[in-house]
Amino acid sequence: MEYRNDREAGEEYELVQHWGEDLGLNSLFQLVDENSHSKNSGSTKTAEEYISSLENHSESFDDYTEQEEKEMSDFMATHLHKDLNLPVAYYMLNALEYFKGLSKEKVKEIAFEIALLAQTGIDPKKQGYRINKIPNKKFSGYNLLAYYYVSWAIAIPEVLNELQMPFEKEYDLAKSIFGLEI
Repeated sequence: MEYRNDREAGEEYELVQHWGEDLGLNSLFQLVDENSHSKNSGSTKTAEEYISSLENHSESFDDYTEQEEKEMSDFMATHLHKDLNLPVAYYMLNALEYFKGLSKEKVKEIAFEIALLAQTGIDPKKQGYRINKIPNKKFSGYNLLAYYYVSWAIAIPEVLNELQMPFEKEYDLAKSIFGLEI
């Protein structure tokens, strides 16, 4: 809203950069000057080439062994075009990492808090959701939905289907990358 009324040329890129930082996605992209990029690149990559280069980018796999890297690359290649919501899978991976050190009871408390918030609706496109049980963190709608699904899958799996959330494939992908058995 601040940018809307007194925006100068090019500030939209700064806004995108800030959103990327707020969502924790800034490591997945880099804003570059279009003219210098066009002069330096010499050729334009197709979307498939770009995705392939991201999959093979070593920084993405710093904590992985060579075998784990190959397994993840193979898994991504076989699941890339199966109607997955990859951002949700990414957020689920973050949720699995967050919940890893928590007791099942603590995860259940978080699940119930998110469920209370969900009673009024969670807009996937909205920003700025907060959960008291996860202090100092803002959630986008999709991020919160991912935490919602994962918290129930961990703490109360017997009623997970009652949430009626279409994220089973995303959860399977996140679990396989995280190293959990499917």
